[in-house]
Amino acid sequence: MAAPLKSFAAGLWSLAAAAGLAIAPAAQAQVSANFDAADADHDGHLTFDEFQAYATRIAAASSGAMAATFNQRTPADQAARLHLRFDAADTDHKGYLTRAEFDAMAAGVPAPSPAAVTVLPFAVLGQTSDTSSALARQACAAVASSPQATPPDPATVKDLTDQVAQAVAKAIHAKAQVPADVAPQAGPAGTITLAGCLTVADAGNGAARLVGFGLGASKLHAHVQLYRNTGGQLEKLGEFDAAAEGANTLPAIGPIGLVLHGAKSGGQTLAADVDKLGTAIADTALKTVGL
Repeated sequence: MAAPLKSFAAGLWSLAAAAGLAIAPAAQAQVSANFDAADADHDGHLTFDEFQAYATRIAAASSGAMAATFNQRTPADQAARLHLRFDAADTDHKGYLTRAEFDAMAAGVPAPSPAAVTVLPFAVLGQTSDTSSALARQACAAVASSPQATPPDPATVKDLTDQVAQAVAKAIHAKAQVPADVAPQAGPAGTITLAGCLTVADAGNGAARLVGFGLGASKLHAHVQLYRNTGGQLEKLGEFDAAAEGANTLPAIGPIGLVLHGAKSGGQTLAADVDKLGTAIADTALKTVGL
């Protein structure tokens, strides 16, 4: 039993390295030995597929807290986190790891952030625009057949496509401290690209807001897709929906209610929803890529 247990323990140390956790120096020799176990075809080159298969196999066989955390992630989350480790270890971007690079990764270097995040101007469901990217339009296509899909009024979403993109980039930079900019096309190798589609844009109803109790609140929803530029192609990391709605918990109209509604009605418009939607998208996007 000693040999299998030792191999299993070494596998867990390799998982720690893959997940970006620090490991003790005494265990690093075991990690190096497990390069052979991960290198399925034994050609001395550890591809990402081999790396991913090894890490997920070890995690699935373990009941420890570290592996449990990894196993609780979605497959897209797991792949995104492992890809960050793999890309950082592959120092010359050749598409595989050598034994030396695998050993260096096992030294416990913290999980890296992507080189940068590119946010594309958002497209609008049901509308075509020369300024929206193919990826943004693809995000719209992903939800176009949904029974809930209701194309927003063009007049309502005027200027919102760039404003939402800017809000997302600002929130990502503030939360993850990585460069995040708005650009018309996907970023270069090693970067994450975020493409989105505005699916709901409802300015609400000012008269209804005066009634209170949540009536007449504005709504701004989006469908988002994430990609990683691996150098040769864009790899889709995942997609999700995000929403921001003007919260209206003010009292019903009355002497006090009128004053409160007048003071806060500006915070229940689409302009206010832009920042809230940007934050919601940033939070989910960063979680998806493991940051």
